[in-house]
Amino acid sequence: MPPATAPVTAATVQIKPVATRPLPAFLAGTSAAKSAVVATEVQQGVAADREAASHGDAAAQVRLSRRYAHGDGVPMDANEAVAWLQKAAAAGNPDAEVELGQAYVYGRGVGADTAKANALFRKAADQGSAAGERLVGEAYMRGEGVPADLTAAEGWLRKAAAQGDGAARRLLDDIKASGKAGG
Repeated sequence: MPPATAPVTAATVQIKPVATRPLPAFLAGTSAAKSAVVATEVQQGVAADREAASHGDAAAQVRLSRRYAHGDGVPMDANEAVAWLQKAAAAGNPDAEVELGQAYVYGRGVGADTAKANALFRKAADQGSAAGERLVGEAYMRGEGVPADLTAAEGWLRKAAAQGDGAARRLLDDIKASGKAGG
């Protein structure tokens, strides 16, 4: 039978001092320190986006809108998000047109309005936006704000799928599997 050992307690454990050398760079930083660095970087990004957006940079306006929509470095504010999207969409930015259209679909920061959503999706699609093409196709597929038309739906969805839009490919597969393909 092995000899009995004393239970391990704080009094019986001897702790050796830790070396005082700094940690290697890849190990340095506590969670709090990393959080502070990330927070600083986020605030710098917000400031840069706000500056560029205020000077009419539509891509920065879209980024700033997303920040407000998700509370990324700014307070979450759907109305402010929509205001920046409206500026970018007015400048013809297809990403803004798609995102503003989705705000109208779901009533985020604006009243729900399928007709406005579809008009924005169509503007984006006419500029070659795969997301816009897919959303126009979905509207025709489901008859949301437009008459249901599987032939039109397939046409728009094929354009989006040709650009690599996986969701458009899946919708085309759904149409085909339903046996109601338009042509």
